Amino acid sequence: DETLKLRFTALPKIHFARDMVYVSQQTASYATVYSLLTIAVLIILIAMVNFVNFTVSRIPSRIRYINTRKILGETNARLRLRSVAESVALSLISLFLALLLTRYLSTTRVASLVDASIDPISNHQLIFYGTLAAFGAGIVAALYPAFYSTSFPPIFALNGSFGLSRKGKILRTVLISFQYVVSIALIIISLSIGEQNRYIRNFDMGFERDNILTTRLSFQFDRQDALVEKLKSNPDILDVTFAWAQPVLESRPYWSIDYKGENFRFDWYPVAPNFLSFMGIPIREGRNFSDSDKKHPNGHFIFNRTAQLQRNVSVGDRISDIEVIGIAENVHYQPLQYTVSPLVYYVSGNMKLTHMFVKVRTTDIPGISAFIRETIRSFDPDADADIRFLDENIGALYQKEDRLAAMLTLFSLLSVGISIVGVFGLILFETQFRRKEIGLRKVYGATIGEILRMFNKRYMRIVLACSVVATPIGWYVVDRWLESFAYRTPVRWWIFAVAVGSVALVTILTITLQSYRTAAENPVKSIKTE
Repeated sequence: DETLKLRFTALPKIHFARDMVYVSQQTASYATVYSLLTIAVLIILIAMVNFVNFTVSRIPSRIRYINTRKILGETNARLRLRSVAESVALSLISLFLALLLTRYLSTTRVASLVDASIDPISNHQLIFYGTLAAFGAGIVAALYPAFYSTSFPPIFALNGSFGLSRKGKILRTVLISFQYVVSIALIIISLSIGEQNRYIRNFDMGFERDNILTTRLSFQFDRQDALVEKLKSNPDILDVTFAWAQPVLESRPYWSIDYKGENFRFDWYPVAPNFLSFMGIPIREGRNFSDSDKKHPNGHFIFNRTAQLQRNVSVGDRISDIEVIGIAENVHYQPLQYTVSPLVYYVSGNMKLTHMFVKVRTTDIPGISAFIRETIRSFDPDADADIRFLDENIGALYQKEDRLAAMLTLFSLLSVGISIVGVFGLILFETQFRRKEIGLRKVYGATIGEILRMFNKRYMRIVLACSVVATPIGWYVVDRWLESFAYRTPVRWWIFAVAVGSVALVTILTITLQSYRTAAENPVKSIKTE
């Protein structure tokens, strides 16, 4: 086969190989791994931003302590080192709690989202890299507050003006904006992946797949006719057929031959004579298989429509001394990441067809399954008799996409949650520093609703501005991910609206609940206190 290239591949790299055939193990994508790693880093950065926000917000209340330490002879370097040490200690405590949480999650359904074990006890590298990340995050997050709190004139902070200074506002706005951009983009990505997953599960594959049970027989079993007769004695069983493998696979055996002066490569699928009619696959030209085809010494071929369009395969042609008796409509015999390629259905009495498909009524599935299982065991004791719906088998091919969607949903919720904590802290900071202003506004006739709108208006502007940045980022990432599918859903407009709207709604609720107490406070009390 001139289309194949042979090369040596290191065993650890086989897991990520995307251009290899006959790979028995499940493969993965470097792009997916690095994307998830990037999202994890972004979430850590969001948490670090929260830490910087809270630490900077506390500078006016800590400046008196810092100045006292300076008067007592402590240098800026020691003060900064103390601040960094406190941050690293807090980060290590967080790591310890995270390891405990991961240990617990390894016993729950969350662990099924990852093929490898997430139990820290069985993964020492996880603890090592987690410790490095905790040290790094603690140091980096503390550097700016540590240097900033010891660098400006003490009188500037002593009079309380830092909290409302222009520089302070810009800093907080930039930091919270970063959180919003990441949160909105993650929601867009997770909703889009979920929409694509629903699209591929409901996609018309071109054949019947409802109410069909499937199981696998042993290789040495050869009493198929007797088994079919016994199964059909049950009135709830409508039909039975066999095939060499499942109808939808990521890869299957293929032939590569010289045909009409050119190399012709096509996938190969041995089936029973009634397989096409069982699956509802129509014949465009020629005839369907018949039971007599099994008796032919070479068997017979039926190609799909793609083979006819691409390579001009016709009824009556002979390929490797096997006659083409028909052309069938195209079906999607691979996951929707792939386009429909040339495929041949092959019927021959020499093929071992170990996969059985049973079309049933939907009245009593558990009872029918039990009958099928008992019947198989009476004819073929070596069969595994693991009975599943065909639709379930096809859905399992998209297990990686389902896991990715679930993980991104969790990441999105975590990102939004951390961001809202940051908003909560900033609102707490602003309401404390603006109590006198709020009291004076109420004295001059401002209502509680007007004060709440004042706080919400600023953050709604930030959310809208961030959505302008996050929307193209989210669209670009989703568009690149969808490129791996030959059949994909368009990116819906409502996804962007839901992403921005959900973040805006949660922000409004957080701001309103946090600001209401200050807005409803007696203005005399706040003015007197301030």
